Amino acid sequence: MKEVERDVAGLGQIQVPKEVSIVMAAFKRLNRPDRSLDIFFETQRAGLKANVITYNSALAAYAKMGQWQQAMDMLDKMRKDGIEPNEISYNSVISACSNREQWARAVDLISEMRRRGLEPDVFSYTSAIWACDRGKQT
Repeated sequence: MKEVERDVAGLGQIQVPKEVSIVMAAFKRLNRPDRSLDIFFETQRAGLKANVITYNSALAAYAKMGQWQQAMDMLDKMRKDGIEPNEISYNSVISACSNREQWARAVDLISEMRRRGLEPDVFSYTSAIWACDRGKQT
């Protein structure tokens, strides 16, 4: 872990969204989604404009931590910043909701995907079903 922190510090200021996503993914794989989010917000403060991939990395970090409300807020921020969420974005938020028994929100997100012209996939449905099961909704 210390090696990754040292390597990231050696990069200097990350200036390309692809690099941000790579670093965020590395921290996620190291089971440090909190550090992944730190990178996201640090680069935002530095003026780097996020893209759908960096937003999806942040959403995945929130999902891993089970922070459904923060994931929902990030989805809203994404839209406000002019970035259109994709299936991966929604799947991360649905997953965050399923981890915290937010079954109604998970089901609502599936409906929202359809309204926005996105097609829910097996992961979308499985996560929503999991949320319903955890919330004892059948």
